Amino acid sequence: MIRCENLGWDAGEKTVLDGIGLEVTRGEAFGLIGPSGGGKSSLIRIMDLLEPPTRGRLWIDGEEVLPGSTDVTGMRRRMAMVFQRPVAFRMNVLENVAYGLALRGVPRPERRARVADALETVGLAGFEERRASTLSGGELQRISIARCLVTDPEVLFLDEPTANLDPLSTGVIEEVIAGLRRDRGITVVLTTHDLGQGQRLCDRLAVLAGGRLVQTGTPLEVFYRPMSIDVAQFVGAENLVEGEVERMDRGIAFVRAGPASLAVAVHAPVAGPVTVAIRPEEIVLSRGETCRTGTANHLTGRVTAIDSDGPMVRVLLDCGFPLVALIRRLRYLELGIEAGSVICAEFDPGGAHLIPRTRL
Repeated sequence: MIRCENLGWDAGEKTVLDGIGLEVTRGEAFGLIGPSGGGKSSLIRIMDLLEPPTRGRLWIDGEEVLPGSTDVTGMRRRMAMVFQRPVAFRMNVLENVAYGLALRGVPRPERRARVADALETVGLAGFEERRASTLSGGELQRISIARCLVTDPEVLFLDEPTANLDPLSTGVIEEVIAGLRRDRGITVVLTTHDLGQGQRLCDRLAVLAGGRLVQTGTPLEVFYRPMSIDVAQFVGAENLVEGEVERMDRGIAFVRAGPASLAVAVHAPVAGPVTVAIRPEEIVLSRGETCRTGTANHLTGRVTAIDSDGPMVRVLLDCGFPLVALIRRLRYLELGIEAGSVICAEFDPGGAHLIPRTRL
């Protein structure tokens, strides 16, 4: 549906995007994630034809976008954009949602029918006569989505659609987006700082950092098989343990990491220096120095710090190298641990990932 090849964009003398190559297939939900300033919003504006690229090539549904020779307006009418901050005109909801239809000369009776259908889709049926100025932030964002839906777009772009919303409103918006894909087959491209949202809504994710595309894949691949240290840190695989592969045995790499030998499941042979990336929620804690049998990786460590993380608790350990475990608060209370406690940390070989390192 959308293809970018070696795409780049400069803002004055600053390079914002460089060498971007990706493809969004029809009907999928594709997410752009990455650190602030990585170029996510700039890329989505280029894909929506709001901004021409400085270099590179762009195709929409198989047709290349060529400056001066492509019907950009006709292409844009097949797409729609929801921005981070919802825009509402000083009108009632009906007039706000129907604004684009009015510009296209759609007859008033048809406008009203299409608005009613769009409002029902976003859960705001019967809001037609309400003044937009009286609505909450979450309701205004749903109005923005409805304004897009009435034009029957093939592609819906959403730039940080829930960045300024409370958790309840965020949940409603996510249900709306998921429903659009399920019921209407709309292709969705979104940017988000909410990593959980990217995993919940998207079939595939692209990680942008410093204006470059550093990894593309399914949420499982990006979050559990990061291709670099930077990606691992960004997606929350904060346990990064340096080591050396000692041997391979039936799909398991045995890595010497300080005083420990770690077993990590791999999909291809690997050798030499590596970084073992372990998500903190993959680590299971048990009280005392004796670990359970049946788990490949057993580490005995001393608790160095305990931090609250909402309904979870972060436990920092010294196992000969630093290790962080993220456990539920009730489990933490059951363990009865404190700073200085000796505890067993375990993780399955499939709960870790190897990132090769270049030998100096």
